[in-house]
Amino acid sequence: MNCFKFLLIASVTFLLSSCGGLSMIEKDAPTEIKADLNNAKLVIYRGTSFGFAVKLDNYLDEKFIGQTKGKSFFITTVEPGEHYVVASGENNACAKINFEAGKVYYLLQAIFPGIMKARTGFMGSDPEKFEKDKPDLTYFVIAEDEELPEIDKDDYNETIQDHEKELREDPDKHKDTANLPGY
Repeated sequence: MNCFKFLLIASVTFLLSSCGGLSMIEKDAPTEIKADLNNAKLVIYRGTSFGFAVKLDNYLDEKFIGQTKGKSFFITTVEPGEHYVVASGENNACAKINFEAGKVYYLLQAIFPGIMKARTGFMGSDPEKFEKDKPDLTYFVIAEDEELPEIDKDDYNETIQDHEKELREDPDKHKDTANLPGY
């Protein structure tokens, strides 16, 4: 019985701590995603309904760029160059991408059960995989009148340091995001 009580309390805590407000609003999805000549575009999407109400905050370097929840996506403009994409959940996931102007990059955001919050990760994707999922996805943009989430600077710096260490020690661990091509 004690195990059941613990699981019940942990489940309720998980749901309450992971389902906070969404800083995004739903819009009609664009029919075509194109980058302009001077910038790149980044598409982050969750193709599964698992953890549907759980939102995950995403940052480009330290700037908030959007949230996902189950079966959703958002698009952000990125200046060319090397940038870190960081997602915040129970853990922080990181992708280091060298963005080229005029190209679109696709990241599939994964969600996993955690202890107190959902855990997250990134996988490289491509336009064909995204277009296959897109009809079932909700498109979100940042709400202009919302206070946007901020990432803790110490957590962010630790995430970057850990990611760089992993890239040095085990380059294959992040090969699908470290060498993510633009389209």
